[in-house]
Order: sequence, then structure tokens, then C-alpha cells
Amino acid sequence: MSLAQNASKSATILAKFDKPLGIWIGSQDEVFNPLKVLAYARKAAQVAPTLVEVPGTDHLGILKNGGDYIGSWIDARVGL
Repeated sequence: MSLAQNASKSATILAKFDKPLGIWIGSQDEVFNPLKVLAYARKAAQVAPTLVEVPGTDHLGILKNGGDYIGSWIDARVGL
């Protein structure tokens, strides 16, 4: 989260990232604009990221509602 405070620094880090990348954000996030976050990640990431807008979920709700999305993504990458 600290990287999000400096867009140019996070863009540099994302551009160097060579591992699977997943970003989940709630469609009702009141802290970050979901469309802008996903567009930024698409543009900045070197690796094609998995980008998910979780319906009906706010900023902290992603902790509760994102588990099914994130868990299955992790399982798929570790071959479970």
C-alpha cells in the first residue's frame, strides 16, 4: 500500500515484476477508483496481470469478499 502513495515509484516496480501478478479491488472502493487502478496495472505491469473488480465490495470489504477469488487464483498457480 505504501507504493500506491507514489505512482512513479510503483510504476517502476511493476515494470520490473516478473512473477504472476493478481490485483483485486472492490467495485465500490471508496479509497481508490477501481477503473483507474485496473487501467494503471494493465499499463505498468510487465507481466499480463490478473485483474479483478469484485462486485459490490468496498475498500475493506475486499478482505472479506475477495477470498474466493484470490484463493482459487493461488491454487491455480501452485497446481492444486
